[in-house]
Amino acid sequence: MFPLVFMVAHVGVERPATIQLISKRWVEGLEDKHLDLCYASYQKTLLSYRRKRFWPLLMVVASVWLVLPAVFWQRWRRRLPEWQTLNEMRTEIREVRKQRRRRTFWNRIRRQRNRIESEHPEDLRRFYRTLASAARHFNTRVRLLDFTLDRQAKQLDPPFTVREFEQIEVTFRRIRDELSSAFQLLALAEQDAEIDLVRLMRDEYGGLPLNTDYLDQSADLGQAGQLVYDLLCFESALRDDLARLVPAAP
Repeated sequence: MFPLVFMVAHVGVERPATIQLISKRWVEGLEDKHLDLCYASYQKTLLSYRRKRFWPLLMVVASVWLVLPAVFWQRWRRRLPEWQTLNEMRTEIREVRKQRRRRTFWNRIRRQRNRIESEHPEDLRRFYRTLASAARHFNTRVRLLDFTLDRQAKQLDPPFTVREFEQIEVTFRRIRDELSSAFQLLALAEQDAEIDLVRLMRDEYGGLPLNTDYLDQSADLGQAGQLVYDLLCFESALRDDLARLVPAAP
């Protein structure tokens, strides 16, 4: 039986035009809007927390000579949803600010503001966080592909076959299309204040199933298998994150 020559034909080492990095300015803009929304939500939650803690804290101060009220206060405040939300948001703000510190001085000064008003700021915050994180991970994988192709160009690694390279390109294209759809959704909400982003998210991602059943597609792809498997895992995680963005219908 003769081998199928076209299945093992080698391709060039150029990254195809369909696989492009997401603009760094766009990713940084998402992080800025995410941070701006985090600050606004943090201040609102902090005001609510201060109102609820006023009388219990006053009783603790008045009975400062006793140990029991102080212990009660330390335990009781953890039951407040505002206290838990504040802790989560401090961690979230710290992560975004850590990412922003990697920028140049002028890029840190030029901060973009969130222009979307929503009755569900927590859902909008998760949407920003998901898109910014997914865009950075996508760019990382594109750079890894460039690194792999560069090693192949230097004949340090064997080149991909046509089938392997087609699978890589198709997977990148699916992820890019999913991100492009999410970016367009965000742009629509920014351009028209009457558009309800939460409703758009429900329409777009409400029927999106959790998708982890196609990760075995890379089992027979040779040296490209690990790269494709990593891309499929990333695509599956992205789809899961988008599906979880949709709030429960009232």
